[in-house]
Amino acid sequence: MKTKITILATALLIMLGLTNCHDHITFDTNDLKFKATNLTVGDGKLTASGDLSIVTTINWNVTVTANGETTTVSGTSKSDELPVRAGDEVEIRYTPSCPEETEALFTLPDGTTHKATASSQSFKWTVPADFTPGMKIEGESHYEIDDVRYKKRGAISLIELK
Repeated sequence: MKTKITILATALLIMLGLTNCHDHITFDTNDLKFKATNLTVGDGKLTASGDLSIVTTINWNVTVTANGETTTVSGTSKSDELPVRAGDEVEIRYTPSCPEETEALFTLPDGTTHKATASSQSFKWTVPADFTPGMKIEGESHYEIDDVRYKKRGAISLIELK
């Protein structure tokens, strides 16, 4: 009886070993390295990070010009939130974490997509007229190192600059 169990266990281990030879390990993380900067307001002081592995609170103070009037606006946001208004120009900058990570695909709140690469890391986008707080800039990259696959994601929520 012990011999049959040993043979069955050995056969099972061999089958599992053969099926695992073709499987890849995949790491799915929320630490895609990208930033978004509001270029219209605050001389680039309003930035957010798409790396969701560490989210902090940021206090900010910027000068805003609207309808010919200039005012100072202060606020608090999380590091993954970018204060914007409809019509603001935003720069998205992707930073690969290693040489194998060569590109990331970004989905913007207006439904358009944009690919950023290691050689062309940034692009600009204008916040649409139908902007509503909570819209997201989402990014994702895929790459492989030594049969290990990496899928990195990140997101920045747009909040209203009042």
